[in-house]
Amino acid sequence: MKKGEEPVSAAGFETGSFLYHALRLPYIKGALTIPLFIPARPEIFGFAGERGLLMIAEKGKKVRVHYTGTLADGDIFDSSTGRDPLEFVVGAGQMIAGFDRGVEGMPVGEEKTLTLPPDQAYGERREDMVFSVSRDVMPKDYTPSVGDTLQMRTKQGMPLNVTVASVEEGTVLLDANHSLAGKELTFRVRMVEVLD
Repeated sequence: MKKGEEPVSAAGFETGSFLYHALRLPYIKGALTIPLFIPARPEIFGFAGERGLLMIAEKGKKVRVHYTGTLADGDIFDSSTGRDPLEFVVGAGQMIAGFDRGVEGMPVGEEKTLTLPPDQAYGERREDMVFSVSRDVMPKDYTPSVGDTLQMRTKQGMPLNVTVASVEEGTVLLDANHSLAGKELTFRVRMVEVLD
């Protein structure tokens, strides 16, 4: 620094979500002051220090995740391992409620565990969704077996997936509950990509 030049200096204060800095630099005729506004909490603006800009999963954004779902006893009931990541729009109702809310706010690369009670997953089991039908309504070339999954239609014409719960001589007991209804589910989730 030459004689008579002012040293570089900085002063600042916090204002709302930003830090205000006044940076003074040596100039031909004294010093040049440059105002700088820097986020006081960079993470709320999607910045993460040396890692640069982070993409955050937000409502309305399409995301891709890898996941593994397990039951309370540790058994895996579903996983994206060996497949393409699961793609969906956050907050669009495409996923079960707890999973949808659980990924919101996750930055790319983050992993987290979501534990969902039944009311945040596939709901509680409902006995009114278990009913008997006559074997006569089954296709003539079909022999029902316990565990078979069938598709019926409601009176309103909506598709309804049912599982054969038991088979009697003249009737078949059908269960329209989801196979995971009434169960606590745990998901290990990794945010792979957030798309614009």
